[in-house]
Amino acid sequence: MVRGGLIGCGNVVQQFHAPVWRALHEQVRIEAIADADAAALARVSAQLGSPCASYADVDALLDAHPNLDFVSIATPGFTHYPLVIKAIQRGLHVLVEKPLALSLADARDVTQRAAAAGVQVCVAHTYRYRDAVLAIREALADGRIGRVYQVDTTHHGESIFNDPASWIWQERQHRVLLYEHAIHFLDLHTYFAGPVERVLTLTVRTDEHLHCTTHVYALLEHTSGAVGRIDLQLFASSNFTHVQVFGTANDATMKFSPEASYLYSGRVNPLDEALLALKRTADFVVPTLREKVRPPRLPRKARSHDRLLSGFIAALGDRSQPVPVSAADVLPTMELLEVLAQPTYAAAASAAPVSGSARRTDR
Repeated sequence: MVRGGLIGCGNVVQQFHAPVWRALHEQVRIEAIADADAAALARVSAQLGSPCASYADVDALLDAHPNLDFVSIATPGFTHYPLVIKAIQRGLHVLVEKPLALSLADARDVTQRAAAAGVQVCVAHTYRYRDAVLAIREALADGRIGRVYQVDTTHHGESIFNDPASWIWQERQHRVLLYEHAIHFLDLHTYFAGPVERVLTLTVRTDEHLHCTTHVYALLEHTSGAVGRIDLQLFASSNFTHVQVFGTANDATMKFSPEASYLYSGRVNPLDEALLALKRTADFVVPTLREKVRPPRLPRKARSHDRLLSGFIAALGDRSQPVPVSAADVLPTMELLEVLAQPTYAAAASAAPVSGSARRTDR
């Protein structure tokens, strides 16, 4: 039985982590949870379905439970690096929500410290385990896409002020567009295109009245030879996300909210597009209705978290198995974030720190 502690009991934990931990109760015992919000602590404690100790302070949890095998960190992104280091120093394995850190230097430091301490650090880049992504990854491995020569990533998001977590509203200070809203899709970008070789062009737009970055456009060259195009927006007039992979044999598109994946080649006509849209609608509506009539043991929306968290626990039980997404695995994504973030947040970096502890620990 693997023993764990949860640091952070906000929305991500309540919607995704807690249902998975409860489903894994035969392999995992959550012994303690920590959050500054007493109501969030109570909700997660009830969700887990088994007794666990609750703390308002992270150090109190760690001091009271020295024999934990791992901690799961799901706090605001700018707190991740110091909390991960604290766990590594205590010899604990770590599951941490994205982002691993807010700088490439800190991400590399985590990787080196974890290796020296002999502990595993797994980063919850759960989009790698979404059905749509797994399908395209399999197609790539099978040769159905061929050689990837271009990847386009588009994320048009809504207002950050719709988020109940007030720290999200401090976009420039906490690098929200890149490290919170777009990070999953930038991770998929490097997952399919490979590490970045150089930035060919970069355009950034900000709203100084709102103290927000609103647009990031980039044209990249990757070490694989692929060209990457990135279009990120906040406060967009319409909200959607898709990642497109162009190959020498077939092209692929992954869409999200709701998710779908397509392979196509040759001329795409209106009938093809209508059928793909119909399939996407059916694949979303039918399971959603079925889930409402007969709720499953694990919500469908938590399926990718289940795959990653289950893999993390399996790796702790069998050290010959790698964790699903290690700190080293995400370094190419952290490199991409760094080359975008340096010019995007240069002014904010000189005005305010990007690390430290949060007063609230919800996500």
